[in-house]
Amino acid sequence: MFVPEFEQTMNQLRPGQLAEPLVSRFGVHLIEVTERRDAPMTDAEQRSLARNVLREGKLEEAYASWVQDIRGKAFIEMRESPQ
Repeated sequence: MFVPEFEQTMNQLRPGQLAEPLVSRFGVHLIEVTERRDAPMTDAEQRSLARNVLREGKLEEAYASWVQDIRGKAFIEMRESPQ
């Protein structure tokens, strides 16, 4: 349900702890864990989580491909200034 860097930081906190500011592609976050619940996930929640993980992977792959394409199309011409 969360971006990986957010979830990783959140999972390292104990209840009552506050994390250092975290920067993700969505902005800057302050994370405080107030409590944890131990409730099993329903089938619908598991499917939703799996869908989100797959979507996130496809998004990262598409972004990497786009960056590679843009870099491949980049053109820089170096000219010496006339003296």
